[in-house]
Amino acid sequence: MTQDFSSWIGKTETRSDVLRHDPANRMAATMGLDRVLKDGDALPPLWHWLFFLEAKSPADLGRDGHPKKGGFLPPIALPRRMWAGGAV
Repeated sequence: MTQDFSSWIGKTETRSDVLRHDPANRMAATMGLDRVLKDGDALPPLWHWLFFLEAKSPADLGRDGHPKKGGFLPPIALPRRMWAGGAV
């Protein structure tokens, strides 16, 4: 039996956040960097991952700790997920 996942083709998700200096300064401290960032300072590469996070309750998470499939991702029974693309 083949499932129809055509409604997931082209699906997008957009999230916004305020880039505050506090999470970036915690990352700098975690990495042992002698640096203090202020609001408006440029973030080092990839530190944007500290932001744009979605809060989910444990009941809304799958076994892998990511949001359960069937919302943004189709409910495909395969065990692994793949990042197919994104833009910041």
